[in-house]
Amino acid sequence: MRFILKRNMIIIKIKIDEIYYKFLVDTGSERSFIVRNKNIEKYKQNILEKIKVKGIGGEEFLKNKYIFPKINIDNTIIHKVEILEKKRNSLFLYLGIDGILGWDILKKLDLLIDIKNKIFSLVTETTQNKKIGTPIISDKQLVIEMKYKNDLHSALIDLGATESFVTQEVFNNYDVIWERNIVLGINGIKLIKVATIKNIILNIAGIEYKSRKLLIKSENFNWKFKLGMDFFENRKIFLKNSIKEMVIVE
Repeated sequence: MRFILKRNMIIIKIKIDEIYYKFLVDTGSERSFIVRNKNIEKYKQNILEKIKVKGIGGEEFLKNKYIFPKINIDNTIIHKVEILEKKRNSLFLYLGIDGILGWDILKKLDLLIDIKNKIFSLVTETTQNKKIGTPIISDKQLVIEMKYKNDLHSALIDLGATESFVTQEVFNNYDVIWERNIVLGINGIKLIKVATIKNIILNIAGIEYKSRKLLIKSENFNWKFKLGMDFFENRKIFLKNSIKEMVIVE
């Protein structure tokens, strides 16, 4: 199916009980979310222990979830799907979305995301599976390993982010200018300190790719790089989650 590219983010339609809802595709989000809606109230359940969602914009404790008998993505039925209830914050309003499709659901699917041609497709066989892939090393998010200057680093592939980042420790010896930058995230808006480095060559599965711009973040995470939508602008991503492998196609 074709997706909408809004603010350089992927928005797809998911059908629940014959009604279509707009979801942001977010491989960097551990969980999936949907805002409260009277049409889905019958599927709502309380969470015994509140779930803390931490991200850009702060943290939020969620107390409700929805258990859907089935949802329809790209004419494929997915049974017994759990999605957390979230408030319609600035991110939802900014993108005009009803929910976020996170890695908890995406990791169960084999799919092709063609960003250049705006195609999101659930697949079983494709020519892309003959190309060299790189292992997906996390169950929580889409994380791979890649090389920069012969050093191996973990990288979060975050299709819910418009820009790509690298942690400060990778470029400690670089003389950079730090600036303030506003970032929109899962829990709202945050002002962060960043610097910019351009035209960096990254090696993924033995293939070199140029990143036109990386923002250096002053804070550190479990991963060293985060590759967002700007990195994948004219590329295709094949996620063979059945064997935990990712392939990038130019």
